[in-house]
Amino acid sequence: MVLVKAFVLAKPDENKLFDYAEKLLEVKLNTMPSIENGYVAAPQMMASSGTKSKSPQNESEHKKPFVSFYYTKKLENGNTIFALQETEEISKRIFEAKATSRVVLNERYCTLTIKIDGKEDSKFNYNPKTGEIYLPKAYLVELGITLN
Repeated sequence: MVLVKAFVLAKPDENKLFDYAEKLLEVKLNTMPSIENGYVAAPQMMASSGTKSKSPQNESEHKKPFVSFYYTKKLENGNTIFALQETEEISKRIFEAKATSRVVLNERYCTLTIKIDGKEDSKFNYNPKTGEIYLPKAYLVELGITLN
């Protein structure tokens, strides 16, 4: 229970304190022993008058947790990037592929496929936690991939 209101009475006596407490709590207090066990009866519990109802503004301000994800994006210069969106503001580039290649992301199997016209498709995996790609460095140049 929290003290809501403090007050000072000029000449405090028991009756004034009881009257003020009854007025403040909006409950009839009793100092006489009750029939049960000879103790003074406690006042009935009442609903808090200072409760705040939830407003639609509070719900809209509450943000849902952000789940990071991998994505590919074609840039204006024609190159394609493979990146991790860590938060709503922070994006981490993993690699950039040349404009002559097409990058296909398969999130379910954590694989990337690089398709270059006139060449065989190259398929490789990436680590879903770190974003590290499992591809020998010798193949990076041939596929036109630049690590970031």
